[in-house]
Amino acid sequence: MRITIVGAGPVGLLTACLLSHEHIVTILDKRNTSTRSHGLNIDTNTINIIINYIESRNLLIDDNMRYLCDILRSWENTLVGTIDIESQLTTIANNLGVNIRKGITVESIDEIEDSIIIGADGAHSKIRELVFN
Repeated sequence: MRITIVGAGPVGLLTACLLSHEHIVTILDKRNTSTRSHGLNIDTNTINIIINYIESRNLLIDDNMRYLCDILRSWENTLVGTIDIESQLTTIANNLGVNIRKGITVESIDEIEDSIIIGADGAHSKIRELVFN
């Protein structure tokens, strides 16, 4: 199945990594470069849920997924800069074959041909606005 994720922040990138083994994933992001510099603290329960998902899908056979689990564990209960998270997840997503397209602003859902669209474009989501308004 073809899936488009709108937003290349931590949530969009992580989602793409998790879906890439079973689907063809494209990320569209309006930003050309990562510009956010705030820190995120990812708690242990969140990390464990993600790693359990990876293990339950038998994805640890892939070196990139093992690396993702190692990175997630290193971020556990630690303040990590968003730019660092995005950089590492972008590398993994690229290695997993995710097509990341920067500088793309979605103005209409009709622009996206894939049957599944995931809005990971933040608190002021354009995708949410397009779907629910």
